[in-house]
Amino acid sequence: MDPFLAFQDCLLHFLLDPLPPLHRRRRLHHRLHLHRQPISFKKVMSVVPRVWKRLLVTFLWSFAIVFVYIVVAIGILVLLAVLVADSLIGIVIGIVILILYLIGFVYISIVWQLASVVSVLEDKYGIKAMKKSRHLIKGKTGVAVAMFVLFTLCFTGIEIVFEEFVVLEWSPNLATSILVGILCFVLLFVVILFGLVVQTIIYFICKSYHHENIDKSSLSDYLEVIWEIIFF
Repeated sequence: MDPFLAFQDCLLHFLLDPLPPLHRRRRLHHRLHLHRQPISFKKVMSVVPRVWKRLLVTFLWSFAIVFVYIVVAIGILVLLAVLVADSLIGIVIGIVILILYLIGFVYISIVWQLASVVSVLEDKYGIKAMKKSRHLIKGKTGVAVAMFVLFTLCFTGIEIVFEEFVVLEWSPNLATSILVGILCFVLLFVVILFGLVVQTIIYFICKSYHHENIDKSSLSDYLEVIWEIIFF
């Protein structure tokens, strides 16, 4: 059995398990399995010209929101440091603000990722895709956060290994450094691909959770091969 398909089966069961009712979960699972077809580089590249503009607009909007969010957070922390930095209350308030900042940053990142999927699979992009993403994620925020944290830990682990063995040269010889560097690159590539698959599966879970139809025929007008690319 293909290891990737085995992984996808486990992932589908894990993500779809909390999704009630049973018949809806089975229908979505069947829909995901229905489109497993061989793909080629030509098929993948045929999709790029149709979606890159929508993805770019969504990226720019998301980047602008994150930029403003970070600037405002830094401004609040600087103002707090100037006013009450030397007091215990100031330290407590600073810690609370930092925790709230991290929670908000994770939420914005999740909305951004789901908005990218919306930009590809629906006729929405930019701020409309962000609003649609916020609507879809309601009720399934816990699953999205869990996947975000999991993949963030994977990225962090790969980065630490690369930095320790390649950048800081902890390895005993050059050959080991090169081997570890190649291994980290391959692992990073695999994690990115799995992350894209998970984001798409979460999109369909959210659509099903909100009782929204997933009409393949309407999507095929401008994305004939997107199903094959996403579900391999």
